[in-house]
Amino acid sequence: MKSLSLLFICTVLLLSPVIEAADNHLQLAPEQIDALGIQTQASTAVDEIGGRTLPARVRIPPDQNHTVTSQFAGRIAAIRVVEGQHVEAGQALIELNSPGLLQQQREYLDALNQQQLAQADYDRDHTLFAAGIIPERRLLNTRVRLQAARAALAEQEQLLSLGGVHEDAIARLRETHRPLASVTLHAPVTGIVTDLMPTAGQSVEAGEGLAQVAAVDTLWLEIRLAAEQARELKPGMQIRLNDAPGLDGTLLSIGQRVDPATNTLSLWARLDGATGGMRPGQLVNVRIASGTHEKTLSIPADAVFQQGGEEYVFVRSDTGFVATRVRVLSRDNDSVTLQSAGLGTDSRVAISGIAALKAAWLGMGGGE
Repeated sequence: MKSLSLLFICTVLLLSPVIEAADNHLQLAPEQIDALGIQTQASTAVDEIGGRTLPARVRIPPDQNHTVTSQFAGRIAAIRVVEGQHVEAGQALIELNSPGLLQQQREYLDALNQQQLAQADYDRDHTLFAAGIIPERRLLNTRVRLQAARAALAEQEQLLSLGGVHEDAIARLRETHRPLASVTLHAPVTGIVTDLMPTAGQSVEAGEGLAQVAAVDTLWLEIRLAAEQARELKPGMQIRLNDAPGLDGTLLSIGQRVDPATNTLSLWARLDGATGGMRPGQLVNVRIASGTHEKTLSIPADAVFQQGGEEYVFVRSDTGFVATRVRVLSRDNDSVTLQSAGLGTDSRVAISGIAALKAAWLGMGGGE
């Protein structure tokens, strides 16, 4: 049967000769096209890489995830929030009882007393020096001791602050000289609680992570894409979300590591504008704008053939067909997405009779 088909094709081409024209043009009469059973289909314009929807996961940018820790070892007295809760900057998260906190407060109060004594000595000597009773050298020595006492107090205050003691609590300690039994850890930023590590009553070590709070005013997308499609991508391309019309994004970076199991890599994009409807971890569908001057088109996979290491299609013209080189971006079972300067949205390509057209094209020296 295959031999009969080839014989029929050759007979048609011999009886109605194909005439070569410029630019790989095959001149064919309508009756020749009908006799060869050549059918055509119009190309379809697409404006995204891959010609289809891509999966993406909403992610928190790495610089917006904040870990809440305490510099004091102790026991969790209370947890004031739940995972996933929205919190304001400064809102109470965790209450911690700590012997180390008591020790640090005693050291702070000692430094405060030393600073107050040094200040009193300096005030007295300043008055005496102004009256001509003491030499200037004694006043200078007193001033040095005051400066050292102030530095020591600032250091102790900073240690309390690093341990999670709020500035209001430090102010009360300075006024009352009564140490606190516990420290309350606060949210460092406005956002959501993405993780709570301890439970109430649990013992924790100094420096141990206790909670994660993420600012969500800016969100990223992690997009999975076939490695061969990434060749067409550049940072700055526009991302369109199918699930949130009007919410777009910008491609930031293209991953270099390919997952060997899926042959895909990660793209990272930033969501632009208000992201109130998006949640970290949410799965969304996106499209990536091609960002090129050439139109991105979709045609049936059967229309594309290879010759000399290049890929071509036969484009219908007024007098026949033109063998046109294309650049394939992606493939699936039934269609390909491609770009070519020789194709437009109104172009019709041959989807059957490809063997006959190719035989005629090669017979006249095409594809060399």
